[in-house]
Amino acid sequence: MKNAVLDAYRDLMLVPVHKVLESDLPFDQALDALIDIICEDRSVQGVPEGCLFVAMRMQQSTIGDLASAKIDEVHDEMIGKYSAWIERAKSNGQFSCDIPTEVAAYHLCTQSNSAQWLAKTGLSHDLIKGILHLAFASLR
Repeated sequence: MKNAVLDAYRDLMLVPVHKVLESDLPFDQALDALIDIICEDRSVQGVPEGCLFVAMRMQQSTIGDLASAKIDEVHDEMIGKYSAWIERAKSNGQFSCDIPTEVAAYHLCTQSNSAQWLAKTGLSHDLIKGILHLAFASLR
């Protein structure tokens, strides 16, 4: 049951992120689009602020093995999508080759997850957007 819920949630919340990461948008425009997605008002979609995957990952030791494996799968998928996006941007001259892809992918994932957690605590979307612009400034 949990896996079906997690799959449905993934389709609702993460597929838009995947579409941006797989798009042909220039890196800076795609980064801005990601920030906009992260800072969307979730009440419009009828879901709580934050991210179920982030919350479950933070409490992974308390969930069952199947759900934990699904959370790991989603996390690994996101790191892979960030990595592929960064590699494409590097090949197009839109991203510094001096920054290791794995470091950048984990930075993007960590900052995005932190922003989702801040949204869950009630921090304003505008403040979170500013935090993300600062966090991602070194990648531009």
